[in-house]
Amino acid sequence: MFPNGVGSTGSVTSLDLTWPTGLAAGDWGLLVLVTGGLSTITNPGGWTTHDTDDESTTLRSRVWTRICDGTETGTLTVSWTESLNAALGWIFYRGANTGGTVVNQANVVSATSSSATRTTTSLNAVNATIKDIQIIVDTQSVGLQSWSTSGITERVDVSSTTTPHISMLISDRDCNPGTTPTGNTATGTRTGTAYIGWHLVLNQAPATVYTSPNAATLDSPNRSFAAATPSSVTAATPFEPAGPSTGQIWPRGAV
Repeated sequence: MFPNGVGSTGSVTSLDLTWPTGLAAGDWGLLVLVTGGLSTITNPGGWTTHDTDDESTTLRSRVWTRICDGTETGTLTVSWTESLNAALGWIFYRGANTGGTVVNQANVVSATSSSATRTTTSLNAVNATIKDIQIIVDTQSVGLQSWSTSGITERVDVSSTTTPHISMLISDRDCNPGTTPTGNTATGTRTGTAYIGWHLVLNQAPATVYTSPNAATLDSPNRSFAAATPSSVTAATPFEPAGPSTGQIWPRGAV
């Protein structure tokens, strides 16, 4: 899963994350950036833009995804043009449907609010859903944000250390296939100014069914079958012991 995140320690134009050890080909990654202003963001190489959203002029966010090839090493740098407070985080999953629809997404919540409560919207889950992922990014000017949640596991919780404080929360929980995961509420210790929230469901890869390339298909219209040629069989000679030598009786033709 390899969750990790970093918050800026002041106004910056980039943030770094170190690639985790243990990623394998086919692992699916989710990368999230939020900046405290409307700067021009450079999309990181090898990642696909999943969604973008701004809230007024106070928050700009990007969500990217990636199918790993197993060779990821070193450091990933994400940059933008203006010096701003920011937060960057990612998480990786194994077993996602990377050959089809990887994620479904509910409507993005984007609002200016003086409340400390942040809520994402509910989302219909498909039968193959395995993870319910929720992301909340937030800005406030009264101190570092700290989150509390219920029924969902916090994976990434980071904030910038100077005002305005930019925070990010990435959480997930296992899904019950065919159900409708509700939106999750995260309550912060600070009232905040603006926030953006996403709700995603991660779809599971289909089961692999092995088919032998040499197996005959009985109902194939292009394959003919010849009857097997009977073979000659010589009847076995009934087993006859030489005779009882120790008082035992041996039935004819059997042991």
